[in-house]
Amino acid sequence: QKEVYVHSRYIPLRVQELVVNRSGHKCEMPGCEARHHLEFDHIIPWIKGGSSEEYNVKLLCRKCNRKKGQKFEDEYLVKSISEHISKPVEIKIVYLIIEFVKLSHNLFKEEGRYFS
Repeated sequence: QKEVYVHSRYIPLRVQELVVNRSGHKCEMPGCEARHHLEFDHIIPWIKGGSSEEYNVKLLCRKCNRKKGQKFEDEYLVKSISEHISKPVEIKIVYLIIEFVKLSHNLFKEEGRYFS
């Protein structure tokens, strides 16, 4: 018999308890100290593949949760990607990294820790 994994936006009670304790029973939005009308929010939206595990759930007050809306890409992905591609790396550093990887590869091979 096959086990079927059901992906659900339901947040298990144990995860709810961990998130509430982690947040100190208040809104986790920076600058907000609200302790009423709290809601669980998926950081990576459930509809976009986010899980209901503790690392992907935060506690927000209703006002902050509504204000946040569907800004996931703007807030987490676009800025992060642009930060990485806006800082070019000198070619000397790339060559140094390649040489280091080759050296490590040879050392692991000599020590028998090489997996092919």
